[in-house]
Amino acid sequence: MSLNLIDPITPGTSSTTTTTAKNAGGKLGKQDFLNMLVAQLQNQDPLNPVEGTDYTAQLAQFSSLEQLMDMNTSIKALTDKQSSLGNLEALSFVGRRVKASGDYLNLGASGNAEGRYSLADTAKVSVAIYDSAGKLVRNLGSTVQAAGEYALSWDGLNSSGTRCAEGSYTFKVTATGMDGNAVEAKTYSLGTVSGVRLGGTEPNLILGTGAAESEIPLSDLTEIFN
Repeated sequence: MSLNLIDPITPGTSSTTTTTAKNAGGKLGKQDFLNMLVAQLQNQDPLNPVEGTDYTAQLAQFSSLEQLMDMNTSIKALTDKQSSLGNLEALSFVGRRVKASGDYLNLGASGNAEGRYSLADTAKVSVAIYDSAGKLVRNLGSTVQAAGEYALSWDGLNSSGTRCAEGSYTFKVTATGMDGNAVEAKTYSLGTVSGVRLGGTEPNLILGTGAAESEIPLSDLTEIFN
């Protein structure tokens, strides 16, 4: 809030002392703009006073400023409420099996890791699996498939037939059409939600447990199975 201590203006003399209390963060608020408007009117030249139209224009500007600031406050309150609702929604998925946009394969103690992918058109498809360091673990070979969605099941063995350690892996689908051009292939992660990590712009769902754990944004969720 601003406090303006202004002496009456008398011919030939003028004395003004202004004390301004800044808002948090050093930003000016609507009260500060109102104080400046009042100070301008109090210190105007008696021989050349502010025109009525100028005064009206300044009041209109102040009114617009006030409405914009109130609107900003309302939008922030709405955003905070939506964020809280999003957090509650995310918590409701714990324990449920889901599908989400992504390329994670969580290899747990069960010995298998599952994913899905979809093809936009008939294509020759090959699937490669990589570890967390980006190193190729195994190439699952290639086959011709029509447009549609397909399940991917990996037994956890590398190209040498050795069992891989539990953990989070990724897979890449390469699809080539009959004309030799690339065909769009989308990948999906499958898993049971074991927890939720809050913070950031949106909550993240945690799929799997322990070493075989991955995170997906709530907005990437595409299907809930149970």
